[in-house]
Amino acid sequence: MLEIITESQEIKSCQELMKDILRGKLDKTDCRTIKTRSRTITNIHTIYNDKIWFANSHVNQPFTNLQNQNTYKNNGIERSQIIYWNGFGCSHDHQKIIVEINILCDGSNRRYGGLFAQDSNNNKFLLHTGNVRDKKDAQSLKNWYQVNCPMQWVNVVSQKSSKSKTGQAILVTPLQEVEFLDNIIIFMKRVADIKKRGDS
Repeated sequence: MLEIITESQEIKSCQELMKDILRGKLDKTDCRTIKTRSRTITNIHTIYNDKIWFANSHVNQPFTNLQNQNTYKNNGIERSQIIYWNGFGCSHDHQKIIVEINILCDGSNRRYGGLFAQDSNNNKFLLHTGNVRDKKDAQSLKNWYQVNCPMQWVNVVSQKSSKSKTGQAILVTPLQEVEFLDNIIIFMKRVADIKKRGDS
């Protein structure tokens, strides 16, 4: 069982480690406009290679465009709860986000998809709850992992849980893994396939 990391400094360290790993593997950079199903984000710094792009920010200071900040607010994200926003997409479509792995800075609310966790040997992992914007897509994604990749549908427990309440999440990748980027791409493609089926 993995333990969800909820201490803000540990989450920050994991987020910085993930960014450093991605910077080392994605050798190109630009500023671009990217699109989700509900909003457009302008002039955001992006790193990429010929397969994948990655953009990230802090929701309290997410983007230079004030309208985008208002969009976040209108979507019901509490401004007092700062999240690390992590967007991933395929390089053949440089504007479309495939999946967001957003992580609350104090790890106290699992409504956001992203989680960092650790095992008994203090190895760190990136997880996703399976929660995506469309509820049908979210259930399909969770079901797919339960049936097809049960080893990646893992039990988790929160550091903050006094009663050791457990849950489940998708193990996307160990953070310090040689195949880190490949694992991210595999997860991203599975999310894209689920969304495509939902749109058809």
